[in-house]
Amino acid sequence: MAFKLHHIVLRVDHLDTAIKDFTNLGFTVIPGGTHMGKISYNALIFFSDQTYIELLAIKPGFPASVFKFLYQSRLLQYVIKLGNFGIVSRFYGRAFKYANGIIDYALYADDHDQKGILKRGLKLHSPFSAGRKTPDGQKIQWEMINTRVKEFPFLISNIKPSMYVSEEACQHKNGTTGIANLFIITESFNQISNQYHLFLGFAPNYNENHDHVSFSLGSSSITLVSEQSNVLDMEKVARHGAGRFALHLSGLSPNGKQQTNLLAKYGLVLRQ
Repeated sequence: MAFKLHHIVLRVDHLDTAIKDFTNLGFTVIPGGTHMGKISYNALIFFSDQTYIELLAIKPGFPASVFKFLYQSRLLQYVIKLGNFGIVSRFYGRAFKYANGIIDYALYADDHDQKGILKRGLKLHSPFSAGRKTPDGQKIQWEMINTRVKEFPFLISNIKPSMYVSEEACQHKNGTTGIANLFIITESFNQISNQYHLFLGFAPNYNENHDHVSFSLGSSSITLVSEQSNVLDMEKVARHGAGRFALHLSGLSPNGKQQTNLLAKYGLVLRQ
């Protein structure tokens, strides 16, 4: 099985407010539940192309306060070197560091995909068991794998039970059908492009100016963009999230200043 874009992690400050805002933007938003450890909780925006956006918020309470202390004291950064706990440092380190905005993304990778990465000479941390409890009490579990290179996505696999998503949950009043393209701006464009080539195991499509390259992952693409490229409004992109992402959502066209401003509130820079 080839790699597939699984989901994008969008950090939000207040989950209830974000659910209302994205509903007002014409998205169908489904409550996701609370993650293991009770540090974070989420809501999900599913698409018919089998990708989704995760609205992730830190859950108020003692567990989150402890992790925030570990991050601020720099102890959490040290944890990234400790085997499979690296994904914990990556996930919550970014969640504590950044406000509203895209902070990460995941590819679905089965055993064959993971073995391919190792055969190409790259290293992976051991799988980390994660999960969440849905509002109706169902437990969903999966494995997360840290890829050790911060510019790479994290990997997700072995989701049990499989998440059933109804057709109705994937229908959105604003017409969005999926994630067409995730743009990632990088300072070391040539180096990161070569690393992605090695990581994914296939060559990208270069544009004629060689200032951005695209890797096709089924119905979605990952596009690496040089800082010198004019394919994106770099000033807007630099203001949000991990600061280096933009999206092209299939079927969605920002309609009016109010909608554009609301998208900007969550660090969503859209390219048509």
